[in-house]
Amino acid sequence: MVNISNIVVIGAGIVGCSIAYNLAKKGAKGIVVLEKEDYIAKGSTGLSASGIRAQFSSEINIKLSLESMKILEGFEQDTGINPEFKHIGYLFLISSQDKLAIFKKANELYRKFGMEVDLLSPEEVNKRYPHLYIDDLLTASFHHRDGYVNPVSICTGYFKEAKRFGVNFQFETEAIGFEVNKSKITAVNTTKGRIETPLVINASGPYAYIVGKMANLDIPALPFRRLIAVTEPFPYIKDEIPLTVDTSTGLFFRKEGQSILMYEADKNEPSSFNLRINWNFIEVVIEHAVKRVPLLKDAKIHRHKTWAGLYSITPDNHPIIGEMQQLPGFYNVVGFSGHGIMHSPAIGKCVAEMILNGKSKLVDISSLGINRFEGGKKGIVEQAAI
Repeated sequence: MVNISNIVVIGAGIVGCSIAYNLAKKGAKGIVVLEKEDYIAKGSTGLSASGIRAQFSSEINIKLSLESMKILEGFEQDTGINPEFKHIGYLFLISSQDKLAIFKKANELYRKFGMEVDLLSPEEVNKRYPHLYIDDLLTASFHHRDGYVNPVSICTGYFKEAKRFGVNFQFETEAIGFEVNKSKITAVNTTKGRIETPLVINASGPYAYIVGKMANLDIPALPFRRLIAVTEPFPYIKDEIPLTVDTSTGLFFRKEGQSILMYEADKNEPSSFNLRINWNFIEVVIEHAVKRVPLLKDAKIHRHKTWAGLYSITPDNHPIIGEMQQLPGFYNVVGFSGHGIMHSPAIGKCVAEMILNGKSKLVDISSLGINRFEGGKKGIVEQAAI
């Protein structure tokens, strides 16, 4: 069977659903979203730690965060779904001179964008958050508008509204190849048939480079496992706390109901699709957590609530967005490097503007094209990646 579509989006995670919704809302017709799983948000979206922050070192990441926050504030009115945005703030603990320099420079950008970000002394940190070990701290950076959301709720809102605007979601349908004529995309081959289309959007998350290989494209966005550990109910930190990032180790933690959720990246682990729990590394995470929060020495990890997800990471921790020059009609919206949840609201709107109008007005995303890596260039370095 041959189907015809004006636009095919590969991936029904939060990024793919946001793109489909924004395209359809702006009047695009004949949109098909392909998803190899049986429903939305079954991959990285549903396995995310769900953080939302604007404290970055690059202007483009800050802009995308601030615009996404604005969209999320009106999300329930637009979609009927509560994104459950909890503004608990992000607190970056800084204990080295190099990190101090990064955040002082970033603070200049924050002021430029009207952000109210506090640089706290160790004494102020201790007064606000007495559960923290502060003897090694130089300062801490706090932004009250940061926090976390329910990514599945956001994805559901986009999905529901996209369907209302006529988007066709095809589940348990995997893209397995592309057809090209005169160096242009003409069709997508799937496990359930062929779809003729002049425009494909690769929003496949950790599978970005695999989808690219099907079109003989080299996309430098690779999957890396990330582990999230959750304690059993832990009543000893009674007050709400910010999502806290220990920049000396990369550990971050926040409350999850009555428990504590903890995350840290194993920077020595190679790229893979491995979703098994590495309990040896969980022990490292616990060690770092107890050093920063001594009360956690009495906590126990809930083995059935600890999980792994995948980041799709690029060489500069910024997404790759835009049309491939060597294959017109093939667009990438991939490689968010752990920031896909927080940037998906703005990105969906930006990509829709780029495709339908030739340029994004919300945020200029032209700097995020894959050509920034040509000739071994390093791209846009994000120094506040976790």
